[in-house]
Amino acid sequence: MRVPEEPMTSREVNRTPRCDTQAGAGKDCSGCWGAACLVSAPCCSCPAEGSAGGTDTALMRLLGVAVCADLQVEVPERVIEGDKVTLTCKTTCSLTVTPTFTWYRNEHRLSSSTDQLHLQQVSSDNKDRYHCAVLGQNSPEVTVNVRYPPKNVSVSSTETAEGSSVNLTCSSDANPPVQNYAWFKEGGSSPVGSGHSYRALQSGFYYCVALNEHGFQKSAAVSVTVKGRGKVALYAVLGVFIVILFGLAGGYLRKKKQEQYKQDTSPTNAYHLTSTE
Repeated sequence: MRVPEEPMTSREVNRTPRCDTQAGAGKDCSGCWGAACLVSAPCCSCPAEGSAGGTDTALMRLLGVAVCADLQVEVPERVIEGDKVTLTCKTTCSLTVTPTFTWYRNEHRLSSSTDQLHLQQVSSDNKDRYHCAVLGQNSPEVTVNVRYPPKNVSVSSTETAEGSSVNLTCSSDANPPVQNYAWFKEGGSSPVGSGHSYRALQSGFYYCVALNEHGFQKSAAVSVTVKGRGKVALYAVLGVFIVILFGLAGGYLRKKKQEQYKQDTSPTNAYHLTSTE
């Protein structure tokens, strides 16, 4: 936009502008005099009173800007916990002078007055909302999506009704969410299971390891007591013993019957029976 060279008169400053847009034709813009006159519909263009719709060049020169639109806060796509982050206020304003930007965090004004806001070592606990403003226009609020490895990894346990096993569940806080879980029993070097849950069949101390693309964390070990395991083993031994006992008894009886049959059908016994007759 070309800025006229002629000086601005007091008459130009004090006159009452009117909207020349179709939606607000003839509307008195005196209530939105200043920057808001340029950015608040329908007072988006304020010609001199009595003009045929031309731009109020005196006002434009006073403010040093044209109409602003599409004010946005640009946030880096990938932010990892501990990074230094720069937010940038983007605008389509046609500027002839450098404007003053205003930054807000959770609706509280910050000291930064440039188009960039610098955040030092962002944390996963950062849930703050940010927005910027320029020439009376505010951007939408944004948040910073901070990525971080698993935290607060813990194991909870639930004993099954029969007491023959214990169900273990691994919980964690991570962004992105945990992709892999591994289960270990203390005293061993290899995983005993995987997945969000694990069924322990033996007593001992168990822990889980949660993993995502940014790292991993190990939980504290929990003690697991499988109460019904001894009874199950005892019943299994007794069952095997009973089967063996019945097998021996059956074999003994079969053997006795075979011996009795051989004795009854031997030639000596047959001769004895014939002589008796």
